[in-house]
Amino acid sequence: MFGRLTHLLRSPTLRLLLLVLALATLLPGVDAQEASRGTNTVKAVLNDPSTGTTLWSLAKITSTGAVIAGTGDTNIPLYVVTRGGGTTGSAMLNLSGVTSCRMDATASNVRGQYVVASPTVAGDCHAQAAAPSNGIVIGQMDDNATTAGSLALIDTKIIAYVPGSGAGTGTVTSVTITPPPEYTVTGSPITTAGTIAFVKATQTANSHYAGPASGSAAAPTFRALVKADLPAALASTGTVTPTTLAGDVNDYAGCTNGVCRINGGAADRLLTGLTAGTGGDIIDIQNVGTTNALTLKDQSASSSAVNRFLFGGDLTLFPGETLAIIYDATATRWKAWSIGIPDKYKIKPCVISVGSVSVDAPPLADDEDSPRACPNDFEKDWKITTVACMADAGTPTVTPILTAGSATSILTGACTCGAGVWAPCAVNGSPLVHSFSGTGATCSSTPCDLAVNITAAGGTAKFVQVKIKGVLQ
Repeated sequence: MFGRLTHLLRSPTLRLLLLVLALATLLPGVDAQEASRGTNTVKAVLNDPSTGTTLWSLAKITSTGAVIAGTGDTNIPLYVVTRGGGTTGSAMLNLSGVTSCRMDATASNVRGQYVVASPTVAGDCHAQAAAPSNGIVIGQMDDNATTAGSLALIDTKIIAYVPGSGAGTGTVTSVTITPPPEYTVTGSPITTAGTIAFVKATQTANSHYAGPASGSAAAPTFRALVKADLPAALASTGTVTPTTLAGDVNDYAGCTNGVCRINGGAADRLLTGLTAGTGGDIIDIQNVGTTNALTLKDQSASSSAVNRFLFGGDLTLFPGETLAIIYDATATRWKAWSIGIPDKYKIKPCVISVGSVSVDAPPLADDEDSPRACPNDFEKDWKITTVACMADAGTPTVTPILTAGSATSILTGACTCGAGVWAPCAVNGSPLVHSFSGTGATCSSTPCDLAVNITAAGGTAKFVQVKIKGVLQ
């Protein structure tokens, strides 16, 4: 018996059979074809009991088990079934190595091409030269030719889907850049290769990049700076010289900067209000006229409420004078920021009477004068602004003069009085009457008072009155 066994073991056929059985034992789950080509990595997955898998076809893993892959399964891992296809038991799925896969088409010279899921036959493999558009492949072709419906050897990877490295495809042939208006661009369009460069566009002098000056929100542009762009502390800066006034003005809109130089023109002017500012806006109002006064009316109804002045009284600016005002947002009024004496306190009148109102009084003589009629005892210089004259009858003429002054030291010439009405006299510039240093003291710089000379009584008027108004400096 032992001799017969020894004889059988010497048989070449038996020894080959035993070798194949040994290899099958060492490599469970791998068929002889796979074993002859290399070492594979596989895993067992239960078959889906309804759909299941097919041997040598691609399968995917679902929550109910392994099922045959569909033509649209291009973005999930797929595996070749190497054993156990069907709807029962477990399917052996190839993870890496060399295995066979049923192909969907007949082709030649495909060794090294990408292997992907067939787009036409569910479960089949497909060879293509270019990387798939999604950049994922199952493996590479090992055989050089394929036949539709037949098996071909493929090299699979340790991970079923790996990133592809093929060149991308597309239809873009030109790239053009359209910059916003604050830039210019060079190098555009690019049709093959190149560099696109942005350069800041030139802008108008004194413009800045900002949103709209008013109204609803909008994209920023380059525009001129406006007052609303600045904080209150900075908005009231700069100097503006508006057009010379041609008359009195309500709701004046000419003062837009910190220093507003107003020229009243040919006569005294009234301003009843300025266009409303924002809280904290400060404006210096300067009277840059040569002879005429500029009066800012207090709480005048001629202007809108938010544009009015709130000084406690009218304020008059004579040529060369300046007043700083500030906008009070709580009171919605312009108030004095610097010291401003209301006119009712700084305007000082002087009335000179010559003659008698008695019915028995004789007419005035041509030499009935009133020397030192208006001494300045205010301790401030007194600037003469207006002179008027009235007589009870006739048309006498008078000439007010400064102490030791000429006949035109106050008026441009003799003034004819009105009969029962006040007649204005032409003031010669802005004459000053200097102040005494104190009551009873001697004026240090004459003239310190003025007199009235009657130059032509006419033998009719019994009574002449001269009204002189001035402002303290």
